[in-house]
Amino acid sequence: MPHHGFVITGFVTLFEAHDPAGRKTDFFDRRSSCFIVTTKGRIRFTSLQGTVVADRDHPVFLPKGLSYTNECLETAESYVFNFQTLQQYDTPLSLHAISPTAAKDYYTRMLTKTFSSAPKDTPAVFELLYSLAGALFGASEESVCAHPVIRQALAWMHQYYGAVGITMADVARHCCVSEIYLRKLFQKQLHTTPFRRLTQIRMQQAKLLLEEKRKPGEVALRVGYADLYQFSRAYKRYFGYPPSQT
Repeated sequence: MPHHGFVITGFVTLFEAHDPAGRKTDFFDRRSSCFIVTTKGRIRFTSLQGTVVADRDHPVFLPKGLSYTNECLETAESYVFNFQTLQQYDTPLSLHAISPTAAKDYYTRMLTKTFSSAPKDTPAVFELLYSLAGALFGASEESVCAHPVIRQALAWMHQYYGAVGITMADVARHCCVSEIYLRKLFQKQLHTTPFRRLTQIRMQQAKLLLEEKRKPGEVALRVGYADLYQFSRAYKRYFGYPPSQT
């Protein structure tokens, strides 16, 4: 499994694939790596390096440069995420399952970001790709990142995201590096900033708590916001709608 040190260097494209049963196509020298998350049906990918079958319980990873035969065993519907990686991989892999709802959510949110012309949405796409990679590899987020300082910083954020008033200087201090160095590492490896990553962790946890019908004031405190108004603004900025609509 290539999740240790798995570094995404570029987003390529994403799309929904609809394959009728019996379709058989040969592909040569794939131009990018991809995740294929199949929500219906079965597709077999056969190459000299091995054979994997994509279905609802088994998403697949196809590496850049792979030549293979794509054979649809049962009429299939899939989400395809294409990207570039720092490393070169040779073997197609069967990955951990995620729910069709989660797959659709990743696809929809990433599609929304890629249609935006605002530069700020580029890091958001990388954040979603890394999150998806972690889910599919069955790995913690920090294990999908290459640099040990980043892994240490992410582990600390996941542990202390609920503390009110923590700063990026606190994170850097824990990692025994400067705040400037930490920021450069995050931008180089994850194409985002430590603050944006902490916000992502907080917002995703807040959404889960709100879906449990907890009150916004309680949720705000549990994810590190002493002020409900500040939390509500951050939540709406991240998801596009206020906590009350979750």
